[in-house]
Amino acid sequence: QKLLKEKKHGMKILVGGPSTWQWLWREDMIEKLGVDTLVDGEGEKVIVKLAQMILDGEELPKYIYVSGDDVPSIEDIPDIKGGSVNGLIEIMRGCARSCRFCSVTLRPTRYYPLDKIERELQVNVKAGIKHGVIHSDDVLFYGAVGILPKPEPLIKLHQLVKKYYKTIAWSHASLAAIRYSEEKYGLVSKLMEIVYQDGNQNYLGVEVGIETGSVRLAKEIMPAKSAPYKPESYPETVEEAFKIMHENHIIPAGTMIVGLPEETEDDVYRTIELVDNLRPYRSILVPMFFVPMGYFKNKDWFTRVKLNDAHIELYKKVFWHDVYWAEDIINKFYMKGPLYYPVKLTLKLFLSIAKRKMKQVEAMLESKLRQ
Repeated sequence: QKLLKEKKHGMKILVGGPSTWQWLWREDMIEKLGVDTLVDGEGEKVIVKLAQMILDGEELPKYIYVSGDDVPSIEDIPDIKGGSVNGLIEIMRGCARSCRFCSVTLRPTRYYPLDKIERELQVNVKAGIKHGVIHSDDVLFYGAVGILPKPEPLIKLHQLVKKYYKTIAWSHASLAAIRYSEEKYGLVSKLMEIVYQDGNQNYLGVEVGIETGSVRLAKEIMPAKSAPYKPESYPETVEEAFKIMHENHIIPAGTMIVGLPEETEDDVYRTIELVDNLRPYRSILVPMFFVPMGYFKNKDWFTRVKLNDAHIELYKKVFWHDVYWAEDIINKFYMKGPLYYPVKLTLKLFLSIAKRKMKQVEAMLESKLRQ
């Protein structure tokens, strides 16, 4: 009611951010909440145009997809003014892999110069932040030539960030880049030497997109995700990258997409096979329902109503993988010192209860299958 009252006096509501696409599936909420404009994409330049339109009393567009000249260059992106959430430091924007399910690949690649990154690190340190996240949709792409990582820019980047932060994490990295960097240059090992050498941390967290274990789907929806390796060897690339991370105390959260538009039951079983092959490597696997983004933004959502037996088997495999490695991570890496003993005990109790409940669920499913 307050919003509607303010809108009668001329207030305008503009909505943006990474999840703007979700509003397109709830047009009723756009009207109900009085949203004037949805901005889908990077807003540094387009927001200035919209503000001028408001001041001039012009009618606002309902939806803007940021592209072409409206995409900000490095010079258009201002430095942060205060401490960022989780000490996050953006190092680049865009991705060259062109996966069809991802919106980031629709944006051009731009690398932040080290002096800009250092200014933002200084802002965070001044705000009392001592720990942070290097953010990119693929950290190992920083300073790359196309999709091929280069050692020098990445080494300089990590030396700079560790100059200011006690501990760091990567927001995202691609599995092909991890494999290539280590096989070609021993680069992952070199970067972890920089990260661990001051003794303030003994592991690094990162999110990696596995997406699928199916070669057919990999070739269909993300042919460049395995580059410079062939899409036919994508499962092998995933395994090799997980092995490299395990050896370097990098703990990945590996996301998988369940219910891709072209997915078949055989594709799901290929993903199950990959999960089995990843069991020796410390990691947390995260299967997620497909959501319509990127080139797939006009496709329908995947919901639990569409789950089949293969999907259920996948979730079971992932559960036992995760609890196995969660216990290892808690014991060896997570929350060191007596101060955290109560929290660690609580987490271990939770895992114990979860395992017991899962066995009950599996028994129930088995009994239903026999009927």
